[in-house]
Amino acid sequence: MPDEWVKCDGLASRASHTKDLGNALLMAGTLGLLGSIAESGSKAHYREVGEAGIAACTTVLASGYFDDGGSWERHVNILRARAIHYLEVKNGDAALADLQKIDEVAGSHADDIFYQRSLGLSVKYLEGVALIMNDNADAARGAFKAFSDMRPYSKNLQSLGLKYMTDDRLAVIERMVRLDSDYLYLHATLLDIQDGQEVKAAENWAHLVAGGFRKKASYKTAEMQESFSGLVSAKDIQIITTSDPVTIGMAAIAAARVGQMAQAEAFMEQAKTTLVGAPEKQNDREDIIRRLRRLSTDNAEDLVGMQDVLVKAYGQYYNRDLVGARDTLVSSSKKFPVWPALLDLLEKLQRIIPEENRLGLMKVDVEAAWFKLRNTKAFSNKTGKNFVTSLFERLPSLEKKSQMNSYSGKVWFFKGSGFSEKELGKDRYEIKFVGDVSSRTVVEELSLLRAADLARQSKKTGFIISDITNYTRTRYSTYNGVRMGAGTPAGYMTSLTVTFVDPDKLPDRWIMHKGRILMTDKVWQDLSSVYVKSKN
Repeated sequence: MPDEWVKCDGLASRASHTKDLGNALLMAGTLGLLGSIAESGSKAHYREVGEAGIAACTTVLASGYFDDGGSWERHVNILRARAIHYLEVKNGDAALADLQKIDEVAGSHADDIFYQRSLGLSVKYLEGVALIMNDNADAARGAFKAFSDMRPYSKNLQSLGLKYMTDDRLAVIERMVRLDSDYLYLHATLLDIQDGQEVKAAENWAHLVAGGFRKKASYKTAEMQESFSGLVSAKDIQIITTSDPVTIGMAAIAAARVGQMAQAEAFMEQAKTTLVGAPEKQNDREDIIRRLRRLSTDNAEDLVGMQDVLVKAYGQYYNRDLVGARDTLVSSSKKFPVWPALLDLLEKLQRIIPEENRLGLMKVDVEAAWFKLRNTKAFSNKTGKNFVTSLFERLPSLEKKSQMNSYSGKVWFFKGSGFSEKELGKDRYEIKFVGDVSSRTVVEELSLLRAADLARQSKKTGFIISDITNYTRTRYSTYNGVRMGAGTPAGYMTSLTVTFVDPDKLPDRWIMHKGRILMTDKVWQDLSSVYVKSKN
């Protein structure tokens, strides 16, 4: 029967299933299972999936081990594991039944703030997935919103919530932009397709150009690909001196869409200039813009050419040359990507030009195209088996205040956990937090708490994150300097590069990124109430 525990939830925790408490504590301490660091100690390759996983969990639950009411932590974890397995086989009702039992088993522990922000949060998310399967979209929306609102300072959890967001997804992306500038592209693109957000979209594309953001050449973050169904990787963008020509062209058509023709034409000239000296055939197969807009070419020069055509058509439209705008669009020999600005212009022209005078692109069913674009599968309610299985690792496990790293204290020679910081310049710091027993989400939040604490000491009311990196730490044994074995989990580390600012007195270089400011007092109040006050 012990094997069934690992088959059920993948945790290497057989020792904690024995009633020999001394051995359980010894082994659990060795494996790192007493704290939420257990998430890095799971043996996912031993875990069964689907019906086999359900059977393994059912065997454990029927074993009588939990009959005396003890080991409630293991009991709730097994229930959560079986609920996920039920979701794998699309049985939303059975998943909801197990999820409803979890708080009952936890009893008074369910009132603890750490429980609510970890296992309770996982339950809320899984309820949302089950409700989606049961076609209860309204209730699911409430569950996912509650999930995202509870821990707004975690990139991992915010991106996880985004998968099922519809009406609230823009608000979630705005949070993510404050945590990591890599989400600026996704933010601008979502603004493009939101009704009534055209001006804000144009501003965001302009900020991307002014900030020198551009795509990387490769796409490697499979975890984020699953979350956004291939829309955007959290590590696809880097800050350099000049934006790539396609990004500048996107800014041009966003400006043209709202009638800012002087700005649009200036951007197009910049895009063409940036193309000079570029390879004649630049392979953009992994380009973020191509993936977002399903572009029909892998040639950057062709893309900029199509953007130029669209900007010219907008100029003719705003000069009341409707026939000229129509002819400019339909004369292009290229198949346009489904850009929101293109649909917007076609919609405007169709309102004025009689149906018998429409040619080529002018005959497109704009309403159907808008519906398809705004209901992209990236935010669909379908649940792939691989994604559901990933929830074992991505959703927070049970956190307990007695089993996590304390906020107070710096890392030093005999103390491997805590915070450290290095001054990089005036009001600019690199901040790190290392945790050896806390979950990755806790470590991420503690690093932000330290940033807010330092900003308070500097009497700055806000701070901007220019870089955030989360690390998984592994401890290795060595023999004569040679690494031996696969290593054991040693916790997590988050590294931040931050600049402290006053929102009302921003330097010129930060004005374009005002929307990325985290307010010092807000972050401090939200996180210190959990990690400082609740620890006293």
